[in-house]
Amino acid sequence: MGFPVAIAEWELKRPARDNGPDPAAEKRVKRQSLVVSRALDAYTVKQICMGYMGGYLEPNRKQKGVLEVRRMFKSMLC
Repeated sequence: MGFPVAIAEWELKRPARDNGPDPAAEKRVKRQSLVVSRALDAYTVKQICMGYMGGYLEPNRKQKGVLEVRRMFKSMLC
C-alpha cells in the first residue's frame, strides 16, 4: 500500500477510531479466536501415535515389537 492510499484509509477510518472502538484491537480479537478454534480441532501427537499403533504396528509387526512401542509411547505421551 502506497503512502497516499494509506493516508486515505487513515482518514476514512477516523470516525470509527474517534467513536471509541479500536479497529486493531478488533482484528486481534478475531485473529485470537481463530487461533483458539483451530487449536481445539488440532490433531495431537498422542492421536497420531495411537493411530500408528492401531493402523500399522498391530497388523504388521510381531507382538513383542508392538508391546515395546506401546511401552515407549505410554512413558513418553502420558
